[in-house]
Amino acid sequence: WVIGLTALMTVINLFGARFVARFNSTIVVIQLGVIFYFVYQVYILLTQGVYADGTLNPDKAELWSLTPFWNDMTSISALIGGATVLCFSFTGFDALSSLAEETKDAEKTLPKAIFSTALLAGIIFIVSTYFIQLYFPSNPNIYFKPLDESQPVMVAAIGSIAFKTLVLYFAVVAVMASGISAHAGVSRLMYVMGRDGVINKKLFGHISPRLHTPT
Repeated sequence: WVIGLTALMTVINLFGARFVARFNSTIVVIQLGVIFYFVYQVYILLTQGVYADGTLNPDKAELWSLTPFWNDMTSISALIGGATVLCFSFTGFDALSSLAEETKDAEKTLPKAIFSTALLAGIIFIVSTYFIQLYFPSNPNIYFKPLDESQPVMVAAIGSIAFKTLVLYFAVVAVMASGISAHAGVSRLMYVMGRDGVINKKLFGHISPRLHTPT
């Protein structure tokens, strides 16, 4: 699988930055659609007073609460662990800078792109996890066994088996999209290092005249 996916990502990157951008943009749009649908379904259930633990209480339906941010079960150690994972989730946005030579007006465009990407991703994380926390109000050990495989359980709790399957397939595709982006950035970085003589110029300092990509 590793060799096959790496070969596939290499072939996709050979078609150039514009093709990679379109490919990844398509995946991102689909991901946003899935997230929107998921949050919307949770929103509908919450307005009806339905919760993941089987509780049905329409009279106490609550959409706006500080409980997802802090409650009786909040653990400082869990927050620190979550913050660590979140930190690594945001690592990599600076890799946009490796595509500076293929960016118009890079001095102005890249800083905006890096900060905008981090900001938008943060908003998406906060909104989606807020509604998830409202829908799964009690001890997570009730729902998630093991705890590190929570995504299939969450998706199955609000959608059909078909939706669960679709989300899991696109989770794999999303990982590939992330790999393609990293592959593109690293290949440009190695090309620049080869061109400047930092590493072997004959091996790394060549641009395909037809595809305009490092080969």
